[in-house]
Amino acid sequence: MTKTELCEKCGLGFQCHKNQNNVKGWGNPQAKLVILLDWPGDHFAEKLLIWILQRLSLTEKDVWIDYVFKCQVTLQKPKKAWLLESYKTCWNHIIRQEVFNASSVVVAGNWGCEFVVEGKMKDKHGSKDEKREVWVCYSFKYLLMNPAECVDNWRVLFKAAEEAGLKPEMNLSVPAFDFPAKKLIG
Repeated sequence: MTKTELCEKCGLGFQCHKNQNNVKGWGNPQAKLVILLDWPGDHFAEKLLIWILQRLSLTEKDVWIDYVFKCQVTLQKPKKAWLLESYKTCWNHIIRQEVFNASSVVVAGNWGCEFVVEGKMKDKHGSKDEKREVWVCYSFKYLLMNPAECVDNWRVLFKAAEEAGLKPEMNLSVPAFDFPAKKLIG
């Protein structure tokens, strides 16, 4: 994840976490497979995504990983109307040439689904939205606490990689991922 210039298109730029304003994506900007995460800052969830890509024998050369929203404020989930409007500004004003050049795009997460696909995750998960021509899957942060749901994300990433002209195949030499233990409610 690389920080780019300060963005002042909306009021969020002044409220973002340090070094998380207008964050640039990572991987290969010319890749034919693009994965859009909701926003930067969840390193453990990004590690899960990298692990899944490695298990599918894909590398940073094969994929561009970017964010629907380029910064993240202290509030984890947008609940206020002004925050949603700021995110709309972010999505609508930042040119993402990498997305337009891709053969296959995957949107991971509720907010990305809402803004990119203009639909609800419960209706779109695990499938390709034909209108927007993007694949939709759960956020990797959600998968950290719900590992059983990983199967659908694997399937989506596999199909999207094939659509992009890649040849994903299972790489069993990659060690198992260490999922966090769920907290028990007493």
